[in-house]
Amino acid sequence: MSSKSSKHGNGKIPPGIFVLVLLLLVVGMFAFFHLPTQEIRKSEMVLKNQVNSPIQADLFLELMNSGKNILSQGISGAEKAAENFKQATELSPGDLDAHLNLANALLLLGRTDEVLSQTSEALKLNSNAAAAHYISGCAHVRKGQFEEAIQSLQIAKQIDHTINAVSYQLGRAHQGLGQWQLAASEFEEVVQFDPGHPSAYYNLSQTYLRLGRREDAEQMLEKHQEVVAKNPLSSDPSVTEKCVYTEAIAPFLLEQPEKVGIEVQFVDATQSMLGANASAYSGPVGLLDVGHDDQLDLLLREKDQGFKLLMQQQGMFTSQGFPVPELPGATYHQCLIGDLQHQGSMRSGQQEDAILISDQGTQVFQISPNGMMSDSSLFARLAPLKAHQGRLTDFDITGKLDLIALNSTNRSLLFYRNEGTFSFRPDTTQTNLPSGLTGVIDFLFEDWDGDDLPDLFVALESQPARLYLKQRGAPMKLAAACADWPQVDAFAVGDLNNDLRMDVAFLAADDIRIHTQGAETPVVLPLNGLHPSSLEMMDYDNDGWLDLLAFGGDAFRVWRNRGLEGFTDVSESLGLNQLQMGDVQQIHKGDLDGDCDSDWILTLADQSIRILRNEGGNANTLMKVRMEGSRSNPSGIGVKLEVTTGGLRLMRTLHQLPFEIGLGKRTKADSIDPHWSDTITQVDYEIESCSSLVVFELEMPTGSCPYLYAWDGEQFRFITDLLGAAPLGLPVAEGVYIPADTEEIVWIGNESLFPPKDGHHVLQITEELREVLYLDEAKMMLVDHPVGTEVHSTSKLVPRPPFPEHKLRTFGHALPVASAERSDGKDVTAALRHIDSQMLSPVALQAPQLRGLAEPYSVELDFGHVDGEQPWALVMTGWLHFGGGMANMGASHHPELGFPFPILEIRDVNGAWQPVDIRVGAPAGKTKTIIADLGGKLPTGKLHLKLSMAFEIHWDRIQLMQAVGEENTQIHVVQPSHTDLHWRGFSPYEDLPWTQPLTPDYEQVHFSPNWLITPSGWCTRYGEVDDLIAKRDDALLLMNGGDELTLKFDSTQMPPRKSGMQREFFLMTSGWDKDADFHVAKGWTVGPLPWHGMNDQDYGNEPRPEQLNDEWIQSYNTRWVGEMTLRKNRSGKE
Repeated sequence: MSSKSSKHGNGKIPPGIFVLVLLLLVVGMFAFFHLPTQEIRKSEMVLKNQVNSPIQADLFLELMNSGKNILSQGISGAEKAAENFKQATELSPGDLDAHLNLANALLLLGRTDEVLSQTSEALKLNSNAAAAHYISGCAHVRKGQFEEAIQSLQIAKQIDHTINAVSYQLGRAHQGLGQWQLAASEFEEVVQFDPGHPSAYYNLSQTYLRLGRREDAEQMLEKHQEVVAKNPLSSDPSVTEKCVYTEAIAPFLLEQPEKVGIEVQFVDATQSMLGANASAYSGPVGLLDVGHDDQLDLLLREKDQGFKLLMQQQGMFTSQGFPVPELPGATYHQCLIGDLQHQGSMRSGQQEDAILISDQGTQVFQISPNGMMSDSSLFARLAPLKAHQGRLTDFDITGKLDLIALNSTNRSLLFYRNEGTFSFRPDTTQTNLPSGLTGVIDFLFEDWDGDDLPDLFVALESQPARLYLKQRGAPMKLAAACADWPQVDAFAVGDLNNDLRMDVAFLAADDIRIHTQGAETPVVLPLNGLHPSSLEMMDYDNDGWLDLLAFGGDAFRVWRNRGLEGFTDVSESLGLNQLQMGDVQQIHKGDLDGDCDSDWILTLADQSIRILRNEGGNANTLMKVRMEGSRSNPSGIGVKLEVTTGGLRLMRTLHQLPFEIGLGKRTKADSIDPHWSDTITQVDYEIESCSSLVVFELEMPTGSCPYLYAWDGEQFRFITDLLGAAPLGLPVAEGVYIPADTEEIVWIGNESLFPPKDGHHVLQITEELREVLYLDEAKMMLVDHPVGTEVHSTSKLVPRPPFPEHKLRTFGHALPVASAERSDGKDVTAALRHIDSQMLSPVALQAPQLRGLAEPYSVELDFGHVDGEQPWALVMTGWLHFGGGMANMGASHHPELGFPFPILEIRDVNGAWQPVDIRVGAPAGKTKTIIADLGGKLPTGKLHLKLSMAFEIHWDRIQLMQAVGEENTQIHVVQPSHTDLHWRGFSPYEDLPWTQPLTPDYEQVHFSPNWLITPSGWCTRYGEVDDLIAKRDDALLLMNGGDELTLKFDSTQMPPRKSGMQREFFLMTSGWDKDADFHVAKGWTVGPLPWHGMNDQDYGNEPRPEQLNDEWIQSYNTRWVGEMTLRKNRSGKE
């Protein structure tokens, strides 16, 4: 809708309406506020801005309750209520209800700019808060900002379409833009459900006048007069704003940690765990669970021996296997643990590797499941790297752990791209890391702004700390949040106040400064003359709240997080003052003795090791988690875990293994929501004693193609997907995009599979993924052909233009394969003779991060004796597993991967295989039949063909057929007699073997998808869309996730089928599809709109041709879809 000129907001409106321009809604608070993955009916409390002040929680509750009572008096109490709520937001800046209550009070006072500031803060806390969207909409209507009002109000209505006040305000916004039909629809809905509404009839009468419906306008004016006679009009705009969203919310205190807490002591267990040889071991330390037996193992150095793996047995660690030599004269700084081999999956399992960073080079160890360790540094190509620090992260979002290292010389950041073959390549051109950064003291990757992308925190010499936000389709940008950050020596990042947002604690010269998101001033913890060098966040007592540890130099201090009560120094009560540990350089945590609390392993300045056993922490519950990534990196490094248990909510990120999370007194997690690279899933888990929960990344597609369903007489049957060969902005490598073949013809079924319903053949096209469908044309093709023949589409996926001419062809004289053998020797003859879901599938797939690719395989096809003079074609039915942008970019880093498209060869008289000069192509998505024309390319005699490929293609039938004359085939193109675009939702998938296409179950529907970001922009309004899809003219129907298009074709207008003929149905479509994969160009927005003839390689940059007639945009693109995925509160269609 950005294409709308501002003049549309300044159209002349009858003077009477100006009276009602003031009658706009006051916003309230709806009882349900949905976080990105769950519903919360509570106010969320967070860390206060003062330290150790027990009265803060009580004061907050008093302010909220008092403000609520005062606000109930209306405008007379709004000023005082606003003061109370303002103080409440200062005490608890992460409390959603406090911001909404303040926004409501400010709206009553007409302070609209301040209203928008508060609703902006509320939406940072919960993008699904319908009340925040509604209040924003009301404020924009008051300001005459009608386009912005529509954006906010439509989102509120999408979340819950039953709130009448939302519809009324939305009608007013459409009225302000001169969108009279849309305004009328909203007002009609208002009076339907509220016949006594004070203003809707009048607005409806004025709208009808604009639409030329004078008689209807007079009737509505009479209705208005009847209502006003009973209830006189008020000039107060809050009268028509009032609804459930304008009710002030009473506070509910999020579960807080105990003020005193459980008794915990840390005792030195170095000798008891490492034995008499403990003093011979030194760091850096690596913690891992080699056998996945819930017993942590250690990677350490042994004097005069080298690096050794110490396996745990009954609380003792004993060396395993042969040592790996250390680098001569090296000072080691760090040990990084993670699966570098791109093998982690539900099928093959996960195995961690180790990177040892030093000033003399970098070593890389492969560790086998039985504990054997080998030095693969040269193969990994990291041996020359001299660094001071490193982080493993999937920085390029390809499902592999890359290495970001801190150069030992100028302390700049170096990017080493993981190529997926246990080798790394330095990359200085395509990193998107901030350029020119030197003098880096410390750095960390964490998602600060809640978009599930890794942002970069850096501490710098002689400069303030910085935060760079990772962006889609652009370099990292400096965040405004760091404008007032201090110069620091170290920092730690995590969710300190359990508001599901990350906070940062800085170690400055004289104190620790805690910046919580939303707070205006930091919390300050004085160091009282101590000079630590490092800072960490750990939950030592398992109460679910992250505590602070400052160590190094002359300090080793622990502050317990008491939530609203602030931080308390507990170093003495933990027994740390008695341990005389010296200069601690690093701390690793993990349950070393299996008693379900986190012990500490310390590395001192002289590289010696101390183990501190946690005694007492297991009075609270510890949840151990092992992440198993399939599309994300195998170890789950960088993945956030959102946990809800009772009144406790928290967000934790896996930065280093093991992943241990305290839950307080709770013994069950109500929900565990992993934020994988591409999806968010929600699963309930029971915590069993002290064993690890294995959290698998389930295969859930987020982008591919829209789905097609057809009425089969009993239900809507899934047919296939559409326009898989027409992606928009989908890369195959850096800066190289797949060219779009925008036409496709797909088979629907025959008369028995596609009967009429109430006189119409009915199709449903759904958009059920994180993508946008740009549909230009949709028509049905009714085909009558002689019995004994088959009709197939020429549409298929090919690697590059020219694309096939899209038409239907008729074939007969089928010649099934006589015998077929897969490249591993398996006989697949029976699987290929009939379309029966018995498939020829790949021998083995590539790693799951390379979804859609298989280990190269082939099938040899013996057709017996063939007359080469006949017009043969290879007719093949199967499906292709699409990988998407993330898999494509990952594959582009593998130079050893071959050409994935099928290649056809023929055996010559000497038994050698020779290429056949044709483009075989592949099915463009789920089950489809493709044609490879062999006319004039086959000799007469025994025919042996070989089909080789590296795509994950599953073939159901492969046979030879002869092309027959088209004169007896009759094709009728049928326009839909009825169209309707509406909201539907998202189908779950049937539980089928991996050899079958992922099949949505239309009979079930969910309203909430499994992803965070959705393409944002103006989409086609709901309702009839005949004109948009009637012909190919670049006037596009825009469907977003959850939308459904119903197409009905009048069966009574179709010609009768003649004797000796059989009838089949096809769907012809034209358009594009774009998903929101991180790598897709402009994937996070609906625009720019495509057009036929555009340059696919320049999408997003090429200007839209002036000769296009874009008048349709003003009429149709009036439905706003926001960037964040909504959790809709509904039980049926709109």
